[in-house]
Amino acid sequence: MHYRKRRRDDSVSTAVKWAGMSRELTTLKLLLRDDASGKNLRSGPVLCEFIRIWKDARLTKSANDAKWRELFNMLIRGYVADNSASQNVRDWANTILCAAARVGCKPVIEILFKTASGDCTLAKALLEQTQMQNILVVTYPTKVDAARILIEKGKADPNFSPGGEWYSPLRTAIRAISVDMCCVLALCGVNKEDVIEGDTSTGLLKLKDALEDDDTSQIILKELIKYSKVDGVTSAS
Repeated sequence: MHYRKRRRDDSVSTAVKWAGMSRELTTLKLLLRDDASGKNLRSGPVLCEFIRIWKDARLTKSANDAKWRELFNMLIRGYVADNSASQNVRDWANTILCAAARVGCKPVIEILFKTASGDCTLAKALLEQTQMQNILVVTYPTKVDAARILIEKGKADPNFSPGGEWYSPLRTAIRAISVDMCCVLALCGVNKEDVIEGDTSTGLLKLKDALEDDDTSQIILKELIKYSKVDGVTSAS
């Protein structure tokens, strides 16, 4: 019995390594048909490893996007089907959502929330994570689509700031020089007062976080004040 279990564990480990080296997903799909191997593949740590492999694969080739989405769909829905009445879903959803947010893995985030529409346990777990934790702060700052889903589907609070060493989602986006992310957050009604201040020497508004590229600073500043009123000053546009 111990020998058979070790062989299954080895097959899962080999499949993960194979996916990382070759981006070949057919072997993984075959292993999912085996009950024991499938459960191992759907576990939090292994699924997080797939998300990491997806990130590396995206850097070089996007031709397998449909295959990755199919695989993620099988892994996520399979886990929920196996554990629909288990409290383990909460910790699993927390782990997977954070892992996907950190690299901006849009397919996993979309599938999680789509699956949650038919499973109240998963829905509750995801909403706890997006509404009570710093999910937008850890979200990869240039992955706009991922952040938009977390806000629109997960009801993530764009103003949630954990404090301490963490910046708010907007300050994180500014410091990452992500104009698109700043625009998304601005459209979602994020508070902008903590990132904009008046320049005492000129009387004009400026970003509190000075960027090396002044042109980009001005672009971000204009986008932010376009949608709000800051200290009684609005955009001329």
